[in-house]
Amino acid sequence: MLTTNNLNFNWDSSKSDDELVSDAFLIKVYNLYQRRNEWGGIFSKTTVKERSWEDYYLTLQDARDSAEEQRTQGTVFIIDEIPAICIIANSAVLLAAQLMSDNPFKNANCKRMKERRTLSNVNQQMHSDKWYVSAIYTGQLNALEKQEKSPEYYAHTSNSTGPKSFMAWRIKPRDISIKSIIKCINSINYGRNS
Repeated sequence: MLTTNNLNFNWDSSKSDDELVSDAFLIKVYNLYQRRNEWGGIFSKTTVKERSWEDYYLTLQDARDSAEEQRTQGTVFIIDEIPAICIIANSAVLLAAQLMSDNPFKNANCKRMKERRTLSNVNQQMHSDKWYVSAIYTGQLNALEKQEKSPEYYAHTSNSTGPKSFMAWRIKPRDISIKSIIKCINSINYGRNS
C-alpha cells in the first residue's frame, strides 16, 4: 500500500555517497498548501496569505485527509498534482520534486554525468530551487506508478460545505511543462551504472 508514512524528508544525503543509481522515472505526487484571508493589522486590509510545507503526499487521499485534519474556519486548501522523479539506487529510493512550479527542474543542472551516479550527487545536481524537496521512500517499489510521458495534472481546491461535513473539492487542470523533468530523467538514465 502506498502511504506518506513511507517518506523520510529529513534524510542525510552524505550517507548516500555509495548508493549507485540504476534507474529514474516519472511519478506523480501531491503538494498540499493553504490559503486564507488574514487581517494585516489596524491600518491594513485583509490580504490573502499562502502557506506551504516543504513536503508532499503520495496519494490524493492522503493529501485530502491531511487537509481535513488541519481544517479551520476561513482556510482554503489547495492540492497541486505535480510531477516528481523516482530515483532507484542499490538499497534506497529517492523521490524528488519541485513545488510551486509550472516548469519543474527548469534550473536544475541536468547535464549527463560522467562520474559515478550516486543518490548524493544526483540529488545535489537537481537541487536548484528554493522549492526543491526530496525524500527517501521506504515502501514497496511496485506501489509507485510510473507516469506516461504526457500525464495530466490538476489543482484541487477545497470548498467548505459546513463544519460537520467533509470538504468538497473543485478540480481545475494545470498547465505544467514536463520538458525539463524529462531532460533530468534522461540525464540520470544516460549510460547507467553497471
